[in-house]
Amino acid sequence: MDDALALFLPYHETPHFTKLLSILHVKCAPKIFSLSSFSLFSRPQSTWHFLLAYKSAVKGLPRFALVTEMLKNPDLMRFAASLLPEAIKGGYSHRTLINFHTATLIEYISRTESLDSGSAVVFLSNFLEPLESEGSVPKDAIVSKLVPLIGHTADEGQLSSFILLSLLAQTSRLTSNATQNILKAIAGSLRHGIEPTQAMTVMLSICAPQEKLSKMPRSLVKTLVESP
Repeated sequence: MDDALALFLPYHETPHFTKLLSILHVKCAPKIFSLSSFSLFSRPQSTWHFLLAYKSAVKGLPRFALVTEMLKNPDLMRFAASLLPEAIKGGYSHRTLINFHTATLIEYISRTESLDSGSAVVFLSNFLEPLESEGSVPKDAIVSKLVPLIGHTADEGQLSSFILLSLLAQTSRLTSNATQNILKAIAGSLRHGIEPTQAMTVMLSICAPQEKLSKMPRSLVKTLVESP
């Protein structure tokens, strides 16, 4: 079931997703009789239990509803956030997946009151993955419009990471170590076709709301100096 939803979740608002739900067996948490308390209670719900309502109503899953469930269910958040990085590792990322990844996580970060350390670690590892790949997906207008200052040299996956890392830095307090790791990853992306002006724009966007770094990593300075 997880494999099927990994393929179809990016299409969650389409009739194709509704059709998939109609044939999926979504498990419902059964009632259990407790001898100690003489009462009925439910087992913990599965990650996908919330889809039963949309399966019964024969409706697609709106993004707002998906993000609402992600905010309540850390397992679902991790599942959704990992789809693009896993696809990039396997060499099968595509435009719809990148747009889903970007739009869904923008809304998640914007709606959450504060990210706990666990969520921040999940996001950072997933957002940095596209910067470590060369990227071969054609640029898409939807993503490009969100970052007019960055330009159009980076591919969609890299642009998505730029957007999400900038938003994360604007809404969360990052540790000095996390900030340095982000900067080094962005500098490293220069080897994969990112222009120096693009990298510097994103770096400034990330550093501006954070506490001033006592020093810049030597490897970061070396990469920037040696970039074309």
